[in-house]
Amino acid sequence: MRSYPNRHVRSYADIIAGQLGVDASDLGFYEWAGRTIEYHCAQIRDHLGYRVATVADQEELTGWLAEAVAHAERRPDRVRDELLVEFRRLRIEPPTAGRVLRMVRSALRGAEQDWTSRIAGRLDRSATSRLLDLVAVGDDDTDDADDADEEPGSLLALIKASLGNVSLESMMTEIGKLQAVRSLGLCGDQGNEARCCVKRFEPLEFTADLLEGRPEPSQCDQQRVPDQQPV
Repeated sequence: MRSYPNRHVRSYADIIAGQLGVDASDLGFYEWAGRTIEYHCAQIRDHLGYRVATVADQEELTGWLAEAVAHAERRPDRVRDELLVEFRRLRIEPPTAGRVLRMVRSALRGAEQDWTSRIAGRLDRSATSRLLDLVAVGDDDTDDADDADEEPGSLLALIKASLGNVSLESMMTEIGKLQAVRSLGLCGDQGNEARCCVKRFEPLEFTADLLEGRPEPSQCDQQRVPDQQPV
């Protein structure tokens, strides 16, 4: 109850006060911490058929959130709303707002790591090598890492560049990006599957520990990823 948005607390208080026949201003004298409110919350939960969220509930719902919501929805506020709806459906009182936020962040991070691992597992060794070369930073560049992420003329900088104003020039730039991505050969000969490797997540963090030391897949489409819903 205390985790739900409190933007309308005053209007709720006016409604309840009207039902009880008391002045809403009396709410200011209520003790919002201590045994009294805990006792009243327990009575409300019993009356409505709710229960307190356990650690197991939170872990289970975080996993559900990562799998069922965070793969398609990346906006934290929307993910949080879906989590609260699920809490309400299960008749579980959400934990504190801070704990709910940590659950949302954990689900978003877990979904991103899952996508990264699945995509990395679909790349053959040659594609892995090309990706590592794409994001590699030399020893001489480490001191300048705080000044710029990539050199202005690098392939990675071209791929990550923003669209800008729509024009013929920007369209040609985007075509160049597509050609640059295709040149990486992320899905081998399966050209029509390139989207499965480059368009699923922003950002995707391909790291050396994920890209190195794993068996080479026989085909890119061994584990076909379902289309993501637009957000």
